[in-house]
Amino acid sequence: MTLFTVALQGVLPNADVVLMNNAFGTFFIAVFYMMLWDILVDGIHKKKPARIVKAVLCGFLPVLGTIPLFFVAGLSANQNIPFPVIKALITAAMLVPNILTIEGGVAMAALGVGFYIFRKHRIVQIILLLILSAVVYLTGDHIQWMMCFAAVPLALYNGKRGKGMKNFFYLFYPLHIGVLYIVSTLCFG
Repeated sequence: MTLFTVALQGVLPNADVVLMNNAFGTFFIAVFYMMLWDILVDGIHKKKPARIVKAVLCGFLPVLGTIPLFFVAGLSANQNIPFPVIKALITAAMLVPNILTIEGGVAMAALGVGFYIFRKHRIVQIILLLILSAVVYLTGDHIQWMMCFAAVPLALYNGKRGKGMKNFFYLFYPLHIGVLYIVSTLCFG
């Protein structure tokens, strides 16, 4: 997704639109922490301290993934390094999902993990969603708070697997972001 957005902005630049949507990074980080949750719980239940330590230490990896960004930020202050080099390094650093650059921030990854932890407790999932929506609204974001309306399909979910349209959505997500960017650029750029 990062390469797609960089290429699209290179072909059709628009200084008024920053295209950095990448829910895949958020999903990656959330699933990573879900795996660590399972390792942690297993270590606690089986009384295996090594598994507990492994889960806790691995939890720092998405935080350590921010180091390349700080490195590039430091390099950007050096006027001897050409801007195209800085831009290429930023793009490379953005290829590694990390806790600072994921779409929706830490809160969205935490919501995904919360949904996983409470996957057998739908009411708790809905409460988590509503609490996060309220916090988002109170912090001044007057669009993202509307995620609270996802409580309706969440409450109506019957627990059965859907049609299996995974591949469709892997294509739809980047394509719809690209189409919206192109329309925005051609109509308002």
